[in-house]
Amino acid sequence: MVESNAGLVGTITYRDKGNPHLWTGYELREPAVYVSRLIVSRQHASQGIGAALIDWAGMRARDTWAAHWIRVDVWTTNLALHEYYKGQGFEHLRTLEFEHYWDYPSAALFQKPTSAVDMTRAAWFEQEEVS
Repeated sequence: MVESNAGLVGTITYRDKGNPHLWTGYELREPAVYVSRLIVSRQHASQGIGAALIDWAGMRARDTWAAHWIRVDVWTTNLALHEYYKGQGFEHLRTLEFEHYWDYPSAALFQKPTSAVDMTRAAWFEQEEVS
């Protein structure tokens, strides 16, 4: 989470395991960071905070477990969100089809290499140790 004196600014979740219903066995064997729940307060929209959080997660994963990829599954019908990730350097890999849309509506898959992380942007955030 990113906070300012005014309160919560944004958040991102990242992990080293992807959903086996979305990613292929080959993809799951590649070192990657899977990001989700990227949220930025509307007060702070258009300041690059979302992009910086993505780069921060990519940098942490590259440094911690040698991740080669930053991956995300995006709401299938949210084309504006698809364009956002493309604008952040992500490549659209594929959109999965499920028998029923609601089985898994977040099935548009994107990735970008961790080598494309903007280190200046990734360093915007200090990590506070939680005990």
